[in-house]
Amino acid sequence: MSANAYESKGVSGKRTFTIALVIAALSIFGSTLMFGVAKLGFTWGTTNKGDFVTPPVTLGEVGWIDATGRLLDGQGKWWLWLNNPSCRLDCEEIVGKLIATHTLLNRQSDRARLAILLSEETSPKSLPLEVTVLSGIQNTMPEGIYIIDPIGNFVFRYGADGNPKDILSDLKRLLKMSQIG
Repeated sequence: MSANAYESKGVSGKRTFTIALVIAALSIFGSTLMFGVAKLGFTWGTTNKGDFVTPPVTLGEVGWIDATGRLLDGQGKWWLWLNNPSCRLDCEEIVGKLIATHTLLNRQSDRARLAILLSEETSPKSLPLEVTVLSGIQNTMPEGIYIIDPIGNFVFRYGADGNPKDILSDLKRLLKMSQIG
C-alpha cells in the first residue's frame, strides 16, 4: 500500500494516536477502580465456604495433647478438628456428620485425620479408632470445626453446626491443590 491509500481513507496519524491514548487511559482508570473496590473489601468470586482463620494460628500455639499425654503436631496430615467443649444434646450428631465427611473423602481419606475436643461430661459414648480425642489444650479458639494443614496452620473455620457439604468441598479442593499431606 502506498501513502496515498491512507490519505484517501481519511486515517491520520493524530487520530490513531488519540485512539491508542484513550484506550490506555481507560485501562488504567478501570484497573485503578477495581483495585479501589477490592481494597474496600468487596469480593467478586471466592470459592471457599469456610471463614479464613485470622489472625493466623498454628498447632504449636494451641498445644494439642492427645489422650496419652503426648504433644501432637500436624503429623504431615490434614486435620478436621471439632472444637466444641460445651455441646450437649447435639454432640453425637455433629461428630457423626464429621466422621461421614471424612469417609466421603474416599481414596483421599488417608490424607486427613479427625480430632475432637469435647468436655468430659459430653463426649460421645463410642468413637471410631480414626478419631483422636484431645485434652490439655489452652483453648482460646472459638467453638467450631477447623481445617488444619499438614504444617499445622489453621486454614478454615466453620460453625459447629456447619454444613458438611461445605466442609467437604473445601477440604477436597485443598487436598487437590496441595502437594503436601
